Amino acid sequence: MAGHRATLRTWTVDLDDVLALFSGSDAVAATLRRLAADAYPAPPKPPHVGNLDQLGPFSRLPVGGPPVVRPGVPTRRELDAVLAGRPVPEDRRTAAWALVELWLDHVATASDTTDADADAPGVRVWRESLLDLPVTSPGTAVGYRDGVLGVVSRSPR
Repeated sequence: MAGHRATLRTWTVDLDDVLALFSGSDAVAATLRRLAADAYPAPPKPPHVGNLDQLGPFSRLPVGGPPVVRPGVPTRRELDAVLAGRPVPEDRRTAAWALVELWLDHVATASDTTDADADAPGVRVWRESLLDLPVTSPGTAVGYRDGVLGVVSRSPR
């Protein structure tokens, strides 16, 4: 792996605050729902299509077509799974991880993002102190050490 680049994202955060996200707490759920609504507003409604949309539902599909699930943007399904500490389907893990990062940004006292060599000691240390979370992003390693949560992911280049 020599020469490969990695992105290291860190948050200074208490481990209890991290784990609270997956606890099913009503207070945490209300806060995350508010944060998600602010970060990911609903897409605009489809344009008016004649008078058909005013006559009532002829099918379960909206007149403008089926709802679109935006890649990387969490839905209520991912939000509910994260809050309950349940796994999410492979193709929705990136969207679910966006909620985890949103929560970490909210509860952390500091954060940083660094691009580094994947084999550098400062990056390797996070792979050696792994933290098993119910939701992770594909291709990442999550570690916790000395009050800091670190996420190592391979850089795209």
